[in-house]
Amino acid sequence: MAKVTAPLFGFNAAGSVGQAITFATWRGVKYSKRYTTPSNPRSTAQTLTRDIFTSLNQFWKLAPSGLVEPWTYYASGRSFLNRNAFIGQNIAVLRNDTPLASMETMIASPGSGGGSAPSAIAVTPGSNQLSLALTLPDVPTGWTLTASRAIAFIDQAPSATFSTEIVYNRETTTPQTNVITGLTASELYVVAAFLEWTKPDGTLAFSVGINDTGTPTA
Repeated sequence: MAKVTAPLFGFNAAGSVGQAITFATWRGVKYSKRYTTPSNPRSTAQTLTRDIFTSLNQFWKLAPSGLVEPWTYYASGRSFLNRNAFIGQNIAVLRNDTPLASMETMIASPGSGGGSAPSAIAVTPGSNQLSLALTLPDVPTGWTLTASRAIAFIDQAPSATFSTEIVYNRETTTPQTNVITGLTASELYVVAAFLEWTKPDGTLAFSVGINDTGTPTA
């Protein structure tokens, strides 16, 4: 790739000249490269990856702010966006699941700031709700365990169009017990929980997520 330091022929250049050279701009930098024929691969593996990408992109659009926030902290000061990190990490995880029938292994929180995670999760079904019992880690000196955050959504194949509700709850009083209400009875839900910490300097930190499944009763 050749960087363009002045406009071609005295004016800005964009697009292709015949089938020899292509001019474009990336992040404000003008460049030129050898012309290549655009491709649109449609192998089974590539199509599956595209379908998972589409599903995760829709998931992100529906995600509550409490789920978006740890990804925003994770991406802060880096060369990628919170959405890109969420989709990229989850494609890598979900794409390798066999069979591709569940989203149970999805990453709800990447962890940021060094926050410790729960060591275990137990799910107890209730009437249109799921109660999550978290085994909490030791609290480091000067840190405060502010809350647990949890989501629940009806399980599905990661390549299917995602359109269900993502139910969210933040528990500050008893972080070790997070109850997600307003769920549909007899549906299998993926649940994911992570911890919110306040560090000694007053900034937030988030743990990685821990997952399980459960089916609410009527």
